[in-house]
This record gives sequence, C-alpha cells and structure tokens, in this order.
Amino acid sequence: MKVLLIILLVLVLIGLIPVGAAFRYDGEVSLRLIVGPFRPQILPKKPKKPKTPKQLEKEEQKKAEAARKKQEAKARQEAQSLIAKPPELPKPKEPLPDKIRGLIPWAKLAVDLVGGVFRKLLIKKLVLHVTLAGGDPAKLAVNTARAWAVLGNVPQILGRAFRVRRSDVWVAPDFVGSKTEVEGEIQARFLVGDLVCIGVKYGLRAVKILLRKKKQDKLRAKQAALAQSNEEGDNK
Repeated sequence: MKVLLIILLVLVLIGLIPVGAAFRYDGEVSLRLIVGPFRPQILPKKPKKPKTPKQLEKEEQKKAEAARKKQEAKARQEAQSLIAKPPELPKPKEPLPDKIRGLIPWAKLAVDLVGGVFRKLLIKKLVLHVTLAGGDPAKLAVNTARAWAVLGNVPQILGRAFRVRRSDVWVAPDFVGSKTEVEGEIQARFLVGDLVCIGVKYGLRAVKILLRKKKQDKLRAKQAALAQSNEEGDNK
C-alpha cells in the first residue's frame, strides 16, 4: 500500500511540473525554455567552443560511415527492385463524398484539440511597454492615444482565449526623446499533467476515428469484392 501511495505521489508531483517558454524583447531577442526550475537559454545562442582535432576526426568518420550506409541501402533497394513482384490488387476507390465525410471527424477533433490546449495554457506574465518619442508634441499625443486604444486591449483579448495571471501593458510619450522604445516579455506554460490529460483524451478520440475508418474500409472492400464476383458470374 505504501508503495502505491509513493508512486501516486510521484506521479502527482511530475504532473505539477511546469513546461513552457519565456520570450523577452528589449532591443535584443531572448528565448528560454521552462522545464520546472530550469531555464535553458535558446536565444541568443551561446558561442560554440572551437573543436579539437580529435572531434573533427570523429565527425569525418561519422560522415564517411553514414555515406557508406546510404550507398548500401541504395544498392539493396536497387537489388530488390529487380525481383519480380506479384501484381497488387487495385484497392477500391473511395467516393469523394465519403472522403469529405471522413475528414469531418478529424476537423472537429483538431478544433476541439486547439480549444483544449488554449484552455490549459497559462500566460504567467505579460509585459508590453511602448515609449513613443520624437516629432510634433500634438501628433505624439494623438499617436500615443491611438496606440493605447490598440495595445491597451491586448490583455482582455488574450484573456478570452487563455488564462492570463499577470499583465503590465502601457504606452507613454517621450517628448524629449529621439527614439521609440519597445520592451516586451511573455511567459507561457503548461503543466505536465495537463499535457498528459490532453494527449490521453484526444488520443482516444483519434483511435476511435481510425477504428471506425478501418471498419468502413473493410465493409467497402467486401462490397467491392461481392460486386466483382457477381459481375464475373453474369459474364459466365
């Protein structure tokens, strides 16, 4: 019993691990992955260390080995192509209306999947600071008001599709500055448990669709074989 409780506790803790990404722009682009407490940097890329002669030699050996395997695979394919294969029976063609009807469940699944992902996504932090500068003070004030009208609604718009925990959006004029500055940051993440639930839920739906499609294909093949046998009997 204790072992089961420990396993359950471990699974719960794993399900609570956050995974996502943190994007920041302040004149330079920065991108980090979020995996629990770890924040590995993706952008900007760290400069690579120069390779040693041994590493270069190993890379050359790997390339030569990959080229050799590719040549062997190509030779095997050419040899197999020379072997006479029995003619394959033509598969019954699926009518266009049936094809369209078969795509409808997949389209519904895709829409529901996107909606499910959006509902589970958490925007933990949203920052957007815009400082407009330069030009005529009157025009600058008008442009600031217009920018506010657009950017000020960003948290509300995102909040309709995602969960937004904290947002900080503002637009300000700089009457003495000469350069417009933009600073933004967004941190979005899922929980591992949320991703597992999404995968299980929509994976089962996809399996049901595939099984239904396979059953319909078998029925269609039987009907085509029966029609062909009846046609051959009439010809005799």
